Amino acid sequence: DQLITALVKTRHFRVVERAVLGDLATEKELQSSGAATGEAGETKLVGAQLIFTGAVTELDDTGGGGVGLRKWGVGVGANTRTAQVGLDMRVVDSGTGVVLDAIDVRRKVRKTGMRAGAWGVSGNVTISNAMDLAIRETIEEAVYQIVMRFGAQ
Repeated sequence: DQLITALVKTRHFRVVERAVLGDLATEKELQSSGAATGEAGETKLVGAQLIFTGAVTELDDTGGGGVGLRKWGVGVGANTRTAQVGLDMRVVDSGTGVVLDAIDVRRKVRKTGMRAGAWGVSGNVTISNAMDLAIRETIEEAVYQIVMRFGAQ
């Protein structure tokens, strides 16, 4: 879903929906039979020229470490979390099945959070989930590379 969102947001591609093909077919059938209003029953779906496929090939979420200081019942500290994501993608010509390009992106993200406590009560403040950020950065970099190679079509 993040890949589709990123591709659409570039405005370089007209992305066709295939994940809800059954829902589209049902709506077209309802409109064709007259059970629902609209013109979807009389139109054809747009064909795709390129198919983007791939897989997450690396996923590592390590705990990281932390440091802290405690004095007179009051403590403060910092902790880190590191995540690494690898994504391998292929761009396929939908007519021929030929792989036109392959893209591999790796991202490592380290985020820092704070923790504090006093007299037995403590809490953590996490700035961001490192894994979520690493995934999004990886996808955005892959889409950037796709746009640079195929966005002018």
